[in-house]
Amino acid sequence: MVNVADREVFEELYLQNITPSAQGTYPVNSGEIVWGYWKSGTEVPASVDGSTSLDKSIVFIAASDEISDSLSASLSESALNALRDQLETGVTFNWVGGTGLVPSDGGDIIPILPNSSIMLSNSEGVQVEILLDGFGRLLGSNQSDAFSLDGINLTHEACGDSNCFEGGKFNGRYIGEEAATIMSLIEAWGEQTGDYSGPGIFVRLAQ
Repeated sequence: MVNVADREVFEELYLQNITPSAQGTYPVNSGEIVWGYWKSGTEVPASVDGSTSLDKSIVFIAASDEISDSLSASLSESALNALRDQLETGVTFNWVGGTGLVPSDGGDIIPILPNSSIMLSNSEGVQVEILLDGFGRLLGSNQSDAFSLDGINLTHEACGDSNCFEGGKFNGRYIGEEAATIMSLIEAWGEQTGDYSGPGIFVRLAQ
């Protein structure tokens, strides 16, 4: 998963084997999820984007080949059946790692706090809460019979004296038939704040 506008640059960075500025991994079943970013200003071959350095930061999150076929934007039938009783009271996924929100201009990253969560329930659908260190929270929701994680709009709340994001977007993919893990890409933007994005992993809490 990568911002749509950055896809061509990302593919070229990957083909050129240019090491990301920061990278992390999380094991899932027989494979792993890899996330990271290249910071704005990173030196690159001119073939990447027509210059010798990136004009903005590029973030990504990807699944290894072993689990890539198991990704889905919605809960599979087997996952829905397995979680049927739990969905009556709520199924929670907690943030376990990622880049934080990376500014496109290469400035300071906004950390995402570990009590950030995604909750699924029959009554509320999908509820997304991204808690930002010292910068309020991003909230979003989606009513879907299959609990889709595609294109959930985010609003910025409790941002205090900080400039508030004018909008945001959450996209996620359930991993595996049991949907115990979610990989995600979070975006937020505003005229005063600038553009931010960051990938990360949420893991379902045991019940």
